[in-house]
Amino acid sequence: MIVILIEVYALGGKLQGNILSYLIIALFTGVVLYSTVLLDITNTSYFSCVVFLSITVMHITDESPMRFVFNRVLDTLIGVVLALIVNSIHLPRTKNTDILFVSGIDDTLLTDKEQLTPYSKVELNRMIEQGAKFTVSTLRTPATVRESCRESI
Repeated sequence: MIVILIEVYALGGKLQGNILSYLIIALFTGVVLYSTVLLDITNTSYFSCVVFLSITVMHITDESPMRFVFNRVLDTLIGVVLALIVNSIHLPRTKNTDILFVSGIDDTLLTDKEQLTPYSKVELNRMIEQGAKFTVSTLRTPATVRESCRESI
């Protein structure tokens, strides 16, 4: 809102095309990024910048700044609410348990320290609990595989 008000009232409706306007947009983009850090929601930084830049760069000077910003914020909120609703609905589906998942061990499942990552442990256990068939493919002997997996689990 502040950037659009600066555009309309201080720069005479000409935000694009001069160095001052680009500096103002860059400064306020930094403010948007820093506000996500202060609010401890850094995972929304990208989305916040996209919304900010779409509002400031796409502003039409014929429309009231207040109405334009309100409409853009309302559109964004509607989109977020719809996304939350869609992501929370899980349609029933049948799982195909006839598929065998095969993965390599070296440089795929195990790290350089011969251990599974915590993420791999959680996801593999989740898949197996849900009925997935999983095996590994390796040139190692079964004893060395067992030793590596025993240490990492």
